[in-house]
Amino acid sequence: MRLPPEELASMWTRVFQGNNPSQDPFRPRLKERALFFPVRTPLLSEEHYAAVLAGARAVGDEWIIVSDSGAAAVLLNYTPRQDKLADDHWQVGVADGYGAYESITLLDDSTFCSPQGLWAVLVDHDSEHAQVAGNEPFMRAVRDHYPNTSEDLHAFVDYWKTRTYQYFVDGVVDSVRSR
Repeated sequence: MRLPPEELASMWTRVFQGNNPSQDPFRPRLKERALFFPVRTPLLSEEHYAAVLAGARAVGDEWIIVSDSGAAAVLLNYTPRQDKLADDHWQVGVADGYGAYESITLLDDSTFCSPQGLWAVLVDHDSEHAQVAGNEPFMRAVRDHYPNTSEDLHAFVDYWKTRTYQYFVDGVVDSVRSR
Protein backbone atom coordinates (compact mmCIF):
# COMPACT_ATOMS: atom_id res chain seq x y z
CA MET A 1 0.00 0.00 0.00
CA ARG A 2 1.31 3.44 -0.93
CA LEU A 3 0.89 6.34 1.47
CA PRO A 4 0.03 9.86 0.34
CA PRO A 5 3.28 11.85 0.00
CA GLU A 6 2.21 14.41 2.63
CA GLU A 7 1.60 11.64 5.19
CA LEU A 8 4.88 9.93 4.32
CA ALA A 9 6.83 13.19 4.71
CA SER A 10 5.15 13.88 8.04
CA MET A 11 6.04 10.42 9.41
CA TRP A 12 9.64 10.56 8.24
CA THR A 13 10.38 14.07 9.50
CA ARG A 14 9.02 13.24 12.97
CA VAL A 15 11.98 10.90 13.52
CA PHE A 16 14.73 11.99 11.12
CA GLN A 17 16.59 15.28 10.88
CA GLY A 18 18.86 14.04 8.09
CA ASN A 19 20.27 10.93 6.47
CA ASN A 20 24.01 11.40 6.97
CA PRO A 21 25.28 8.46 9.05
CA SER A 22 28.37 10.33 10.27
CA GLN A 23 26.16 13.01 11.81
CA ASP A 24 23.20 12.47 14.08
CA PRO A 25 20.37 11.54 11.68
CA PHE A 26 17.68 11.31 14.38
CA ARG A 27 15.50 13.87 16.12
CA PRO A 28 16.77 14.61 19.64
CA ARG A 29 13.62 13.24 21.28
CA LEU A 30 14.66 9.71 20.20
CA LYS A 31 17.01 9.48 23.15
CA GLU A 32 17.91 5.80 23.26
CA ARG A 33 20.32 4.56 20.61
CA ALA A 34 22.04 1.37 19.44
CA LEU A 35 24.10 0.10 16.54
CA PHE A 36 23.98 -3.09 14.46
CA PHE A 37 27.30 -4.20 12.94
CA PRO A 38 28.09 -5.67 10.52
CA VAL A 39 25.37 -5.04 7.97
CA ARG A 40 26.82 -6.46 4.75
CA THR A 41 24.12 -5.60 2.21
CA PRO A 42 21.54 -2.85 1.77
CA LEU A 43 19.19 -5.19 3.69
CA LEU A 44 19.37 -5.88 7.40
CA SER A 45 20.09 -9.47 8.37
CA GLU A 46 17.12 -11.55 9.40
CA GLU A 47 18.28 -11.31 13.03
CA HIS A 48 18.54 -7.51 12.96
CA TYR A 49 15.22 -7.15 11.15
CA ALA A 50 13.52 -9.41 13.70
CA ALA A 51 14.82 -7.15 16.49
CA VAL A 52 13.35 -4.08 14.76
CA LEU A 53 10.01 -5.87 14.35
CA ALA A 54 10.07 -6.89 18.04
CA GLY A 55 10.50 -3.21 18.91
CA ALA A 56 7.73 -2.19 16.51
CA ARG A 57 5.36 -4.72 18.10
CA ALA A 58 6.30 -3.47 21.58
CA VAL A 59 5.05 0.04 20.73
CA GLY A 60 1.96 -1.17 18.87
CA ASP A 61 3.04 -0.58 15.28
CA GLU A 62 1.22 -2.87 12.85
CA TRP A 63 3.32 -1.74 9.90
CA ILE A 64 6.52 0.17 9.25
CA ILE A 65 7.88 2.43 6.53
CA VAL A 66 11.01 1.26 4.69
CA SER A 67 12.59 3.84 2.37
CA ASP A 68 15.52 4.15 0.06
CA SER A 69 17.69 6.63 1.97
CA GLY A 70 18.30 8.95 -0.98
CA ALA A 71 14.59 9.17 -1.66
CA ALA A 72 13.92 9.63 2.04
CA ALA A 73 16.17 12.69 2.20
CA VAL A 74 13.75 14.42 -0.18
CA LEU A 75 11.14 14.15 2.56
CA LEU A 76 12.98 16.75 4.65
CA ASN A 77 12.08 19.41 2.07
CA TYR A 78 8.87 17.94 0.69
CA THR A 79 6.57 20.11 -1.38
CA PRO A 80 3.14 18.98 -2.67
CA ARG A 81 4.41 19.05 -6.28
CA GLN A 82 6.51 15.92 -5.63
CA ASP A 83 3.78 13.45 -6.55
CA LYS A 84 6.21 10.63 -7.47
CA LEU A 85 7.61 10.69 -3.96
CA ALA A 86 6.14 7.35 -2.86
CA ASP A 87 7.99 5.26 -5.46
CA ASP A 88 10.95 4.44 -3.19
CA HIS A 89 9.01 3.96 0.05
CA TRP A 90 7.24 0.80 1.18
CA GLN A 91 4.70 0.07 3.85
CA VAL A 92 5.57 -3.35 5.34
CA GLY A 93 3.36 -5.22 7.78
CA VAL A 94 5.01 -6.20 11.07
CA ALA A 95 3.31 -9.60 10.87
CA ASP A 96 4.58 -10.19 7.31
CA GLY A 97 8.06 -11.24 8.40
CA TYR A 98 11.42 -11.14 6.67
CA GLY A 99 10.16 -12.35 3.28
CA ALA A 100 8.09 -9.19 2.73
CA TYR A 101 11.11 -7.02 3.59
CA GLU A 102 13.50 -9.14 1.54
CA SER A 103 11.30 -8.69 -1.54
CA ILE A 104 11.92 -4.92 -1.54
CA THR A 105 14.52 -3.75 -4.03
CA LEU A 106 16.89 -1.50 -2.10
CA LEU A 107 19.93 -0.41 -4.08
CA ASP A 108 21.52 1.87 -1.55
CA ASP A 109 21.21 2.87 2.08
CA SER A 110 17.78 2.65 3.64
CA THR A 111 15.71 4.01 6.48
CA PHE A 112 12.93 2.57 8.59
CA CYS A 113 10.45 4.52 10.65
CA SER A 114 7.48 4.09 12.89
CA PRO A 115 4.17 5.47 11.64
CA GLN A 116 3.69 6.78 15.19
CA GLY A 117 7.06 8.57 15.21
CA LEU A 118 8.44 6.46 18.09
CA TRP A 119 11.58 5.03 16.49
CA ALA A 120 13.79 5.00 13.40
CA VAL A 121 16.64 3.05 11.77
CA LEU A 122 19.27 4.24 9.28
CA VAL A 123 21.14 1.50 7.35
CA ASP A 124 24.48 2.56 5.86
CA HIS A 125 25.75 -0.33 3.76
CA ASP A 126 28.96 1.50 2.74
CA SER A 127 30.20 1.46 6.32
CA GLU A 128 28.29 -1.75 7.07
CA HIS A 129 26.21 -0.62 10.02
CA ALA A 130 22.72 0.43 11.05
CA GLN A 131 21.92 3.08 13.63
CA VAL A 132 18.79 2.48 15.70
CA ALA A 133 16.97 5.10 17.79
CA GLY A 134 13.73 5.07 19.68
CA ASN A 135 11.77 5.43 22.84
CA GLU A 136 12.44 3.22 25.84
CA PRO A 137 9.86 0.45 25.13
CA PHE A 138 11.03 0.10 21.53
CA MET A 139 14.72 -0.02 22.45
CA ARG A 140 14.15 -2.43 25.34
CA ALA A 141 12.44 -4.85 22.95
CA VAL A 142 15.21 -4.44 20.35
CA ARG A 143 17.90 -5.15 22.95
CA ASP A 144 15.94 -8.07 24.43
CA HIS A 145 15.69 -9.61 20.97
CA TYR A 146 19.23 -8.69 19.92
CA PRO A 147 21.42 -8.23 23.04
CA ASN A 148 24.68 -7.69 21.11
CA THR A 149 24.40 -3.95 20.41
CA SER A 150 27.24 -2.99 22.80
CA GLU A 151 29.51 -5.60 21.26
CA ASP A 152 28.51 -4.42 17.79
CA LEU A 153 29.44 -0.83 18.67
CA HIS A 154 32.90 -1.91 19.92
CA ALA A 155 33.42 -4.09 16.83
CA PHE A 156 32.39 -1.17 14.59
CA VAL A 157 34.94 1.15 16.24
CA ASP A 158 37.70 -1.48 16.11
CA TYR A 159 37.02 -2.27 12.45
CA TRP A 160 36.70 1.27 11.13
CA LYS A 161 39.27 3.18 13.18
CA THR A 162 42.09 1.80 11.02
CA ARG A 163 40.21 2.02 7.72
CA THR A 164 38.78 5.52 7.51
CA TYR A 165 38.99 8.99 8.91
CA GLN A 166 38.51 9.11 12.66
CA TYR A 167 35.90 11.88 12.38
CA PHE A 168 33.58 9.42 10.64
CA VAL A 169 33.87 6.88 13.47
CA ASP A 170 33.53 9.62 16.10
CA GLY A 171 30.44 11.02 14.38
CA VAL A 172 28.69 7.66 14.30
CA VAL A 173 29.65 6.82 17.89
CA ASP A 174 28.42 10.24 19.09
CA SER A 175 25.14 9.69 17.24
CA VAL A 176 24.59 6.24 18.72
CA ARG A 177 25.18 7.22 22.33
CA SER A 178 21.91 7.52 24.19
CA ARG A 179 20.86 11.10 24.77
